[in-house]
Amino acid sequence: MAEKKQTKTTAASTEDVKNNDELNLSDSQKDALEVQSGKNSGQKYKLKDKETSYQEPEFTLVGDQEKELPEFPSADLIARIQSGFIVKA
Repeated sequence: MAEKKQTKTTAASTEDVKNNDELNLSDSQKDALEVQSGKNSGQKYKLKDKETSYQEPEFTLVGDQEKELPEFPSADLIARIQSGFIVKA
């Protein structure tokens, strides 16, 4: 009888993704990974275009304001960082 070979797949950890140069992540995607993993403490963020604003219940950015992110950023906030709408100051 033929044996069925099983392969084990695991999700890549943030460290694995961060250290993998083959992925060619953009700076904004790397920043978003840092935010998700909680490695952004003390880092301030700002809006890429100071003519815009971003607001959610516990976090607001307006104009050229710079702020630290909340301890547990929302999925929307992470998406804005990943898209490049919010960048490191």
